Amino acid sequence: NPGHDEQARYYNEFAMIVMESFLDHFDPRELPEAYPADPEVKDNIRQALVQAYDNVSSEIPQNVNRDALLEALLNEAVGLGPLEYYLDDESITDIHINSPSRIVLERQGQLTLADRTFTNADFLYLAALRLLSIQGLGAHPPLLNEVRFSDGTLVQVILPPVAVGAPVITIRKPRRHFINLSQMVERGSLSPAMASFLQLCVDA
Repeated sequence: NPGHDEQARYYNEFAMIVMESFLDHFDPRELPEAYPADPEVKDNIRQALVQAYDNVSSEIPQNVNRDALLEALLNEAVGLGPLEYYLDDESITDIHINSPSRIVLERQGQLTLADRTFTNADFLYLAALRLLSIQGLGAHPPLLNEVRFSDGTLVQVILPPVAVGAPVITIRKPRRHFINLSQMVERGSLSPAMASFLQLCVDA
């Protein structure tokens, strides 16, 4: 996929190997749906992931950053998975997820495929439940959900069976930087005459 660089392909490949080892001994249904997770629970799962990594370490090249990989997998097991990275990135305004392996990001009006993805559908489902749990919609949320967080972020979640196979999540973050009239003229959104007219209207 042209949107994924070599490092991302490396991450996804080995993340799946470690997570498969983890799931051999851990049922996803036993993982917490609340977010953030209880610290003791998080520590126990971290130890289980370390053990899973050690079990398959012979399949992972030595140049792979073990700590970074384990941290990313812990985010999936108890957090929001790759969303942890994209929610904090102020350059990203929209996030669209329609399968575990496909996350579309919008930056400055341009759509790109995310390098980080979920290792399987179970963790995408858990991330959806955790997003809803923040707003008190845990346990048995409706199949169609739309919630707005205190910072203005709008989250839409469609759960199976309405969504086929895995949840569909759309996240629209509030615009924090607005362009001025001069920038709109530079981009061709307004003509100079239109910008001058609007400025006169505001002044009046």
